[in-house]
Amino acid sequence: MDYKSIRSWQQLVLIFFVMVLAGCSDETGEQGQNTNPVPPPAPAVEAPAPEPHYISVLPQEAYQLIQNNPELIVVDVRTPEERKEARIKDSVAVSFMDIVKGDETLPKDKPLLLVCAVGGRSYGAGLYLQKRGYPFLYNLRGGIMGWYKEGLPLVTGE
Repeated sequence: MDYKSIRSWQQLVLIFFVMVLAGCSDETGEQGQNTNPVPPPAPAVEAPAPEPHYISVLPQEAYQLIQNNPELIVVDVRTPEERKEARIKDSVAVSFMDIVKGDETLPKDKPLLLVCAVGGRSYGAGLYLQKRGYPFLYNLRGGIMGWYKEGLPLVTGE
């Protein structure tokens, strides 16, 4: 066999395989009707919900938030003993453990400023609340200690 006949033979085999593959990909049934109906159009995609707003703020910024936003709720996640020593006026006590257990009763329609001793527990509580869908959260960076160092007003005692 010479090169031309080998080449022709290869072309014939290639054409045969193409025809076989084309025959296998036919999606018609016995009646000539398509057995794989066209899928329905995809449902309209809704716009994603906005991401929750969660920011750590410095004590002076937190103080301004409290002064300028009467809807803001200051949530102190410290223990009752810590709150007796010093707390922000009109803050509400909701323990860190109640928040992480899901026992909190905080409103989702108001902004929350989370406070602890130095900012760690309140930051963690805020991350948890953010995942639970609370839309407006602030963390007091530096906590009550930072607030105190800035000379901002605190309430002591029961």
